[in-house]
Amino acid sequence: MQAFVAGKNMELSWLEDLIALHSSRSFSKAAEIRHVTQPTLSRRIQSLEIWLGAPLIDRRVFPIVLTEQGKSFIKASEDIVQSLYRERDICRGVTRPVRGTMSFAMVQSIATDFFPDWIKLAESKIGPLKLSVASRSLHDCVQALIVDSCDLMLAYASKGSPQILDASRFQTLTVLEDLLVPVCAVDEHGSPAFALPEVLTTPIPYLAYSSYASLSGAVSSIIEAHARREMLDQCYESDLASALKSMALSGRGVAWLPHFSVKAEIADGLLAVAGSMRWAAPIQVNAYRAIETRSQDEEALWAWMQAHPLGRNAMLDGITGPAGAASAVDPRSSNFRRDYPSMSGRRTRRR
Repeated sequence: MQAFVAGKNMELSWLEDLIALHSSRSFSKAAEIRHVTQPTLSRRIQSLEIWLGAPLIDRRVFPIVLTEQGKSFIKASEDIVQSLYRERDICRGVTRPVRGTMSFAMVQSIATDFFPDWIKLAESKIGPLKLSVASRSLHDCVQALIVDSCDLMLAYASKGSPQILDASRFQTLTVLEDLLVPVCAVDEHGSPAFALPEVLTTPIPYLAYSSYASLSGAVSSIIEAHARREMLDQCYESDLASALKSMALSGRGVAWLPHFSVKAEIADGLLAVAGSMRWAAPIQVNAYRAIETRSQDEEALWAWMQAHPLGRNAMLDGITGPAGAASAVDPRSSNFRRDYPSMSGRRTRRR
């Protein structure tokens, strides 16, 4: 049996690592949440165990489970982290939501480009809500949900992306099915300034997500499937989709962005889709919450999300219709052919 000798110093990040590991029940998923490698996360958990002087994880089983000492310590860890971040908010002058307010955590592009219209549609069905929205990194959003600093989290998900939260503790719903599309500025004829051909033969200026951005993995999967990395000349990097969109609008290169965040610019002829369907990928906006319901308003919103799947897909066009109708990103729909002429066999409209 391994001997544990108490250490001298403990870091807050170790507690956050343990919380992420407890919520995901997987070292690989926890490492992705924490934006570290799996060996790094494992070493930090071991450091925490050495500092505590007791094993926290039963490594003989999968999915991982906490030891009896771990079950006792995880609650203290969550309370400590929640208390520290609450005090940090107070020191920064961040006000806490008033009683009866439903609090959300989400990345910036969802907060600015999706949430306002989506929640307006929800309120038209279930009544007005008191809301508080915090725009954060994916890591901070997950942390806020785990330590009960928010009621719901909205985050991106894509094919093959790992489940980021333990299903026995958190519920997940898909609130929007969308496409991640390559876009760029238009030339004087209204055509894409940087077209992505079926096979890249010359480098294309590329506006990239930072490695820890929530959409970084989805874009990397597209590129790895269809191009050599050196054929995309990375000239800019940011963790913010809004920053990539601004650079694309200025003509600096190609950026992969959610359809809902660039739909208006495509319709206005300011941006164009830069390639065919092979350069796009389906993505989702998912809602997450702890299984324990906090309020009637939260339960009403969750029930509405469950009952109106098509409304979630079509709301960006102001469309609600019967199940089975083509959605805003369905290649069969007129909306898709209008917004994605290069992906639907039509030539880009020249201006």
